[in-house]
Amino acid sequence: MGYKQFHKNKNVYMAKDNKQIKEIWKDITEGAEVLEDAINTKTGEKIPMRKLSDGTILKLRKKSDSGGSTIEIGNKKIHNKAKEDGDW
Repeated sequence: MGYKQFHKNKNVYMAKDNKQIKEIWKDITEGAEVLEDAINTKTGEKIPMRKLSDGTILKLRKKSDSGGSTIEIGNKKIHNKAKEDGDW
């Protein structure tokens, strides 16, 4: 995929940009159960959610506290190194 583990935290990985975030999301959610979108109570943002066959919950966030779009995979995260907000 080309994303790298963040050296300071074993649960955080970096994608190079928003395009790669979308590619990763598409790959890892193929065949996953579509769940009802969550709503960020602070921003009103819809957060797409999926559930894998092993029960892992995936979330696709347009923005994160560290900046840019993020994929949450259980307790792991893939952040957008370019800090671009999601455009979906």
